[in-house]
Amino acid sequence: AQAGSAIDAGRFRCDFPHFSAVSGGQLQHVEARVNERIAQNPAISTEVMDQAEARRLGATALFGEKYGEIVRVVRIGDFSVELCGGTHVHRTPDIGVFSILSEGSIAANLRRIEALTGPEALAHLSRERLVAEQVAQMLKVSPDQVVDRVAGLIDRLRATEKELVAARQQALLAAAGSLTEGAERVNGTHVLAAEVQGADRDGLKTLALDLR
Repeated sequence: AQAGSAIDAGRFRCDFPHFSAVSGGQLQHVEARVNERIAQNPAISTEVMDQAEARRLGATALFGEKYGEIVRVVRIGDFSVELCGGTHVHRTPDIGVFSILSEGSIAANLRRIEALTGPEALAHLSRERLVAEQVAQMLKVSPDQVVDRVAGLIDRLRATEKELVAARQQALLAAAGSLTEGAERVNGTHVLAAEVQGADRDGLKTLALDLR
C-alpha cells in the first residue's frame, strides 16, 4: 500500500508500510520488473467516471486521499487501474530507464524508496560504472572481481588486527615481571602504580589481572 509519494522530473520517492528492510535482491527484482514493464510499452488510457463505477472496475485509491463523486481513472496495460488526478506519460517508454537510488526507514514500520528515471537515471548509472572501473583499476582486477577482492582484503585486515592485538598483549605481559619490582607496601597492601605505553583498555585490563 502506498503511504505517500513525490514526483519530480527524473526523480521520485514512494513511501510504503513494511515491517523490515527490503533486501538488495528484492530491490533488484523490483527494478528489473519495472524496466520490463516500461519496455513492453503497455497502452495508457484515462477515463472520467463516477466513483462507484471506478470501484467496480477495481481502481485503486491511494493512501487515504479524498475523492469526489466524479473521478479520473488511469489504466496502464492490464496491471494497473487507479484513481489519479495527476499527470502521466502518454507512453511508458517515455519514462526511459528506471534506477533505484535507495531504500530505508523513515518511521516505525514505514519505508521509503527513492529512484531516478530518464536521463537522470542514465547519468547515475554512468557514474556508478565509472566508480566501479576506478576501484577495479586500483585493485588490479576486473570490475566483476571487485567484490571478491575487497572481501578478501577485509578478511586479511581483520586477521592482521587480531594478530596485532595479540602481539601487544604479549609484550605487555612480558613487561609484567619488571613492573612488579616497583610495587610498594602501603598499610599492609601491595600497591603498584606505573605508566604503560602503547596499551589500549583491553590490554591494560589483561595486564592488571596478570600483575594481581
